[in-house]
Amino acid sequence: MLAARRYAPIKHRVWRPPANYSSALRHRALWTTSVQSFTDGFLDLSLALPWPVSFPPYASTIILTTVLSRLVFTLPVSIWAKRRQWRLEEDVVPELKAYRKDAAIRIAQEMKFAGLGKHGIEHFRKVHLERLKRAVDTRRRELFVAHSCAPMPTMLVPALTQLPLFVVSTALFSSLAIRPTPLDDEAFLTLTSLARPDSSGALPVALGLVTLANVETGGWFVGAERAARNAQIEEGIAKSAAKRREEGVPVVPRTKDVVQGALRILSVLRIVIGVMVDGSVIVYWLSSATFGLFQSWGFNWWDARRAERRSSLVEEPQSQKPQPVSRKKLKVKS
Repeated sequence: MLAARRYAPIKHRVWRPPANYSSALRHRALWTTSVQSFTDGFLDLSLALPWPVSFPPYASTIILTTVLSRLVFTLPVSIWAKRRQWRLEEDVVPELKAYRKDAAIRIAQEMKFAGLGKHGIEHFRKVHLERLKRAVDTRRRELFVAHSCAPMPTMLVPALTQLPLFVVSTALFSSLAIRPTPLDDEAFLTLTSLARPDSSGALPVALGLVTLANVETGGWFVGAERAARNAQIEEGIAKSAAKRREEGVPVVPRTKDVVQGALRILSVLRIVIGVMVDGSVIVYWLSSATFGLFQSWGFNWWDARRAERRSSLVEEPQSQKPQPVSRKKLKVKS
């Protein structure tokens, strides 16, 4: 007889939750509760506000909350960044230009005393340029600290402030469109329902155009003096880049050009994504982009007015100088 085979007993593995499972559940429950509270509060607020009969209450409340959130959270940070930019342009740049002239003369004299002129003019120029660049970079960092206007925080802080607000607001307005919802019965412009995507694609195209306009129309209100100065700077940068390409030196693209190129690509991507999102989200995106466009125009106009006041203050003392009396007038009086 064949011996009976003995099988090892099957051990059933008991599923054990990970250590952070309860914490994840609490966070998820907190997010769900917060979203539900926001949804209920938003719907109640939309019906409680005294909107005119011709105004769709939910879409109007989305626009209102968007403008208020940008005014409270992002506009003060943008003003803070603009004031830092003014300190950079009005205090640091003139002082750095004056320092560069003095440093160029001082370093050249120090190199002559050290006997570096014996190695030829090309070697002298190369060493002089390297030392001058190091001195200017050191002085630039000192001025950034002294005037509290380093360009990197000025650029990053407004973006880092807007990004969390944008992500959270998008998620909250998207939760409003989860059916069943009263937003399904409200139409706005080309939207047949705030809980469905825009089938015509008009609002996504408008969103892309507004985003592109924020990039292309930045110099409309800068003023003639600032526009001429920017054109002169751009011309100098273009000539310098062309010269470096002729010499075979690689040219690193500027941060400004990279950002503008990324925003142009973003304007196209927002059209593609905007066709797929719900109407409540596209209304929020379009409202936020329009607010950003008018904010950019307002800051440019503010820059132009500030430049006009500064130029008038410079011209007034010159006009008040006493005019020299000509010899002919003196002879007539005598």
